[in-house]
Amino acid sequence: MNNEKLPNENDQLKETKTSEMDETVLKAENEKLKAEYELLKNQLNEKTLKCDEYLDMLQRTVAEYDNFKKRTQKEKEVISKDSICDTVAAFISVADNLERALCATEKDCEYKTIKDGVELVYRQFRETLERLGVEEISSIGGKF
Repeated sequence: MNNEKLPNENDQLKETKTSEMDETVLKAENEKLKAEYELLKNQLNEKTLKCDEYLDMLQRTVAEYDNFKKRTQKEKEVISKDSICDTVAAFISVADNLERALCATEKDCEYKTIKDGVELVYRQFRETLERLGVEEISSIGGKF
């Protein structure tokens, strides 16, 4: 006789139960991993949507800032032109009076009349500067 052990039914039954338990455990772990995978996938999709939303907000903000810069530059140009026009308009009357004084010198060469006319124009010139907010700085004998 051979001393080899023949597998008995108990051993086979144990192996079957063990393999069935292993399969059950593997299936349970597999299901758990699938559920975790789906959860992570959903979280990733949510984060991706949030990132897309933030990117869209950033792009809109950049576009708005560019528009703001362009609009501000145009406003500065308009303000600059308007201020130049206002300043020139304030001095037109001074220029007119200087022309009148020059015309008066051609007709009437009396020194007193010319002096009075130039003094009037000079006074008008200083008043125009004052209206524009220009003040004289006293620097004679002091630091400028």
